[in-house]
Amino acid sequence: MSAATQGATTGRQQESAAPAYLAPYQAAAKKHGASFETTLWASREYQRIRFNVFTQLFTFVNATIIDAGAGKGDFAVFLQEQGVRWKRYVGLEAVAPMAQAGRDLRLPDATFHEIDFVRDQYAFTSFNPDVIVFSGSLNTMPAKLVRAILGRAWDATATALLFNFLSDRGPNGKKAAAPARRMNTTSMLDWALKRTPNVIFRHDYLAGHDATIAMWKQAV
Repeated sequence: MSAATQGATTGRQQESAAPAYLAPYQAAAKKHGASFETTLWASREYQRIRFNVFTQLFTFVNATIIDAGAGKGDFAVFLQEQGVRWKRYVGLEAVAPMAQAGRDLRLPDATFHEIDFVRDQYAFTSFNPDVIVFSGSLNTMPAKLVRAILGRAWDATATALLFNFLSDRGPNGKKAAAPARRMNTTSMLDWALKRTPNVIFRHDYLAGHDATIAMWKQAV
């Protein structure tokens, strides 16, 4: 077998071995490259609305931020546009072209790492974060896996955890376009409240299609 053939075979094996939650993103990257389409967001407007909710709940100023599922750094760019000066921004992204696109931004005090935060048990603790955010990066996962990941993130963060997800209490009920999944919104809120009373829940944007939960280690 030639080196080229061996390399192609290895690539196909890696692609076929992609876990179910990553496979849609890997397929999109193969088709679209490091682009907005590979994020699987419905629209740039909806993406920015979700980002704006985050900034209404947490300042991010002088914070060490982990953006779990950072894509090509859209949230970091959004924060910069809002005049936010973080202490350190850490983007975790499992899709290689997207992680490289984030590095290519060359943002100050920002690093992008090709890390699958689901498989890497040290993905969060390695960077001593003040706050961890998940924006859209949980949407292809089953609820049990989502809660396990959020539990690790909650244990790792010093100050706060913010995440959004597709709500099952909106106008579309439990229906979601594949590969996305809707979460049981009441169960997600209950999960947060079992860990801290310091919780803010937002369901007042995008007509209830989406939900955001923010959790703090101490009262704010």
